[in-house]
Amino acid sequence: MIIIGLGNPGLKYKGTLHNVGYGVVEAAAEKLGKKINKLECSSLTAVCEYNGKKLVLAKPVTYMNNSGEAVKSLVSKYGADAGEIIICYDDIDLERFDVRIRAKGSAGTHNGMRSVIRVMQTEDIKRLRIGIGKPDYDLKDYVLGKPSKNDAALFKTVFSECAELLLKYASDGDFDKFMREGNSL
Repeated sequence: MIIIGLGNPGLKYKGTLHNVGYGVVEAAAEKLGKKINKLECSSLTAVCEYNGKKLVLAKPVTYMNNSGEAVKSLVSKYGADAGEIIICYDDIDLERFDVRIRAKGSAGTHNGMRSVIRVMQTEDIKRLRIGIGKPDYDLKDYVLGKPSKNDAALFKTVFSECAELLLKYASDGDFDKFMREGNSL
């Protein structure tokens, strides 16, 4: 299984709303005692065995709008197919901190997911979306902005809960259960 968190690399973007996908993958790595620091396939990765299965945690470094290239490269290197990946990312169309898990669908308003769907040539890609809410000002400034200290702490809790669910899913492979539990967060 490959768990991919979408975001933008570099300190300038660390902790921004557009990097919540990175936050989820980092939380999963922390739970596993791993560091996401190997550069491969235009991504920073951590690779491990988890309950007898290979697990790849990845943060593309292609910048959000070119995420599909990194995803395709990871899928190719690890011999996975679209059904063996899950993409984690922010969603302005969900209320802040809401979690939605789906087996497939359109990219909605998310340019990173648009890139993934375009390059992978399928909408049949599992995804975990975390709501960041809709701004009442410029979208670019909003998604590249950082949440308040209080909201950052709440996001960290959501990342941890999502990481826990992702690891359960990686272990048991029960996507329906993962959806039920995640969508009730």
